[in-house]
Amino acid sequence: MHIPAPTRRQFLAGLAAAGVAIRSARAQAAKLRIVYYATFPPLCFEQDGKMQGILPELLDKAATAAGIDVSHQGFPWARAQAMVQNGEADAFCTNPTDERRAYALFTELPVYVAPVSLFYSADNPRRAEIEQIKTFDDLKAVKQGDYNGNGFAETTFKGLDIEWSPNLLNTLTKVSLGRNDVFVGNDTVAKYLIKQNNIGGVKSFPVAIGKQSAFHLGVRKTLPDAQGLIDAMGHAIQAVHDSGYDREVALKYT
Repeated sequence: MHIPAPTRRQFLAGLAAAGVAIRSARAQAAKLRIVYYATFPPLCFEQDGKMQGILPELLDKAATAAGIDVSHQGFPWARAQAMVQNGEADAFCTNPTDERRAYALFTELPVYVAPVSLFYSADNPRRAEIEQIKTFDDLKAVKQGDYNGNGFAETTFKGLDIEWSPNLLNTLTKVSLGRNDVFVGNDTVAKYLIKQNNIGGVKSFPVAIGKQSAFHLGVRKTLPDAQGLIDAMGHAIQAVHDSGYDREVALKYT
């Protein structure tokens, strides 16, 4: 079913409440430099020297509506987070953990929300046991894999013995080979990587473990008028959701 693109009237209505905050943000920020995990498709990934994916597209639309100039750049995820923290970059789009809230302000409304699923190999000899996993405590009996810098895992799985890998593709490959029993995390990203890289034999099912991956825009607190930028972008993100544009973009990638 075709979802119509947002109209000018819809965006203006959604942005009207931003008022002074939008003008303040525009006056004090010539360009909002947003950094991303460069290899996190379909949410964000670098291709032909340009950041693409669900998050850059939605934030680009919101920023245009809010009258804020933005740039999008990709880096290894740990480095991107450090750049926002130390002031080399202005913003990122991620789960607002306590650690990140210490140095960044976040929009109340997420830019995009992805469900949580458990991924495992169909050939795993412990398949029957794995398919019964429902809770955090159930994970203690299996070998779990994840990737460096994943705030969701660091927050949700404290106390569990996790084998960390450089990236999610590496983690999913280990699951397919049986070197890790499970990966629990972002359903949208994992399924995209499995399909694009022809990783065979990996199955999944939704689990209610931890919070869904909710990607909020975060702006470093040291940026002039950071609160004004957050307010302006928050209203613009609401307008994007109200128009249905977020669903249209997600469908394009998934």
